[in-house]
This record gives sequence, C-alpha cells and structure tokens, in this order.
Amino acid sequence: MLHKGTNRWMGTVGIAAMVLVLLSLSFGSVAAQDNPVVIRFWMQQDNRLVTAMQGLIDNFEAENPGIDVQLDSFPFNEYHSKVATAFAGGEAPDVFWMDVRVASFAEQGVLMPLDSYITEENRADYLASAWIETAYEGQTYGVPMHQLTEALYVNTDLTEAAGIELPSTLEDAWTWDEFVAAAGGAHSAHRRYDRRVGLRRTAHPSGLVGPSGDIPERRGGPL
Repeated sequence: MLHKGTNRWMGTVGIAAMVLVLLSLSFGSVAAQDNPVVIRFWMQQDNRLVTAMQGLIDNFEAENPGIDVQLDSFPFNEYHSKVATAFAGGEAPDVFWMDVRVASFAEQGVLMPLDSYITEENRADYLASAWIETAYEGQTYGVPMHQLTEALYVNTDLTEAAGIELPSTLEDAWTWDEFVAAAGGAHSAHRRYDRRVGLRRTAHPSGLVGPSGDIPERRGGPL
C-alpha cells in the first residue's frame, strides 16, 4: 500500500515479502543518490515472523545499497489502533501489515495503487482469492501475506442418522445454500434437542449465533 499524503518517499507500501521487491522498483533510483533512503516498516509482534522478516530485510538491503529498512513490531491488541493513530497524525509508516482494513484506508484516499508494480507473474504466485482483500474499487493497494481458513465441526452421528451425506472432497464441497439446507435437515431429524447453533451473517467476529440470535455460550464465556 502506498500512502499518498506524505513526503516520506512514495509513502506506505503494503503486505509481505514481495513488498520488498516493489520497494526496490519504487526507490531504486533514490537509493542510488548520496543520501540513504530510510523506510519505516511496521508489523504485528511475533518473534518467529519478526525474525523471518528481518532476514528478508537484510537480504533486501544487501541487494539495494542506500536503502535502510527500519523494522518495528507491536502487540496485536495495539497494532491496528497504532496504525490508525499514525495516519491521523501524519506519521504513517512507509511499510506496514494490514488486513481487511485495506479498503477503509483506500476509501480515505491515503493509499496509492500498486497495480503498475505488480506483474501477472507476481499475481500467479498467490491464489486468486488472496488478492480480494488487497483491492478496492478495481485497484490493488497491497500484496497478500497469507490466508486464514474457517472450519466447521460436525456431529457425524447426527448427520448419519438424518441421512445427510457429508462432502469428502473439494469437488463435492457444499455451497452455503446446500449447507443451510443440510443443517436444517439435521435439526428437523433431532427435535428433541431444545438448542442448536448455526451460522449466519452477524457483526460478531465468530459468526456464531444461537436460535434466537444470541451468542452461544460455554462455561467461562462466549464460544
């Protein structure tokens, strides 16, 4: 992601190791000058990831004399508020990790599109779906780092008793409509249970709700 409203080079460049390649393209001519380029890189705090990223930065700096990347990491529960505050105060980092909030920053007009720096070969290195969160209104503002998956746990005794055949391959995977239909069938076959948990669109991060829209709870707090 490139931050527009700043005089720190071209601004804020976005997610993952490939960003360093984009930086070399963006700042290569600047690095050739007498004055070194200093790039501030922010990421979430994780000892193994920080170590890995520092190794990438070391290699990048060796290949691009004159560019100094300063890496800072912050705890997860502080990170996003710290980034937002830095933008508001005009002190945004030049390089930073971001999640689905990419669109929010892009909507504010503070990011610069990266499309002219990303080749088709670059895009082919990732699943097509990984690029969705980096884009806003047809333009790309970041580079994917990783994707997370969601898992559903199923009581196979109940589905078997209800005559529901569970998919076992990606080719047989259910659509959401098929999932909802199967869940309803399992519930209908076991009405002796006075409570069920399903999935629906909700503002709650887990996406889990009870039959009346309440958040399911276990001993010790919400699921």
